[in-house]
Amino acid sequence: MSAEAAEIGEPLMTPEQLAGYLGGDITPGTLAHWRHRGGGPPYLKTGHRVRYRPEDVREWLAAGGRESGKVPA
Repeated sequence: MSAEAAEIGEPLMTPEQLAGYLGGDITPGTLAHWRHRGGGPPYLKTGHRVRYRPEDVREWLAAGGRESGKVPA
């Protein structure tokens, strides 16, 4: 792995990828509902696209999945 790749970190996750990672009854629609209500893991918006940082998801899960909010772009 190059130094540049190490600095960038893990690839961002799409809502579909995150839903698969979380499993159970969590769907991309559930994630959209959480975002609309101000819940769920922190996320980034790039244009009309929503992405999740894996490290933010892990922190959210470690906190019991209760904290939420947008991550500043």
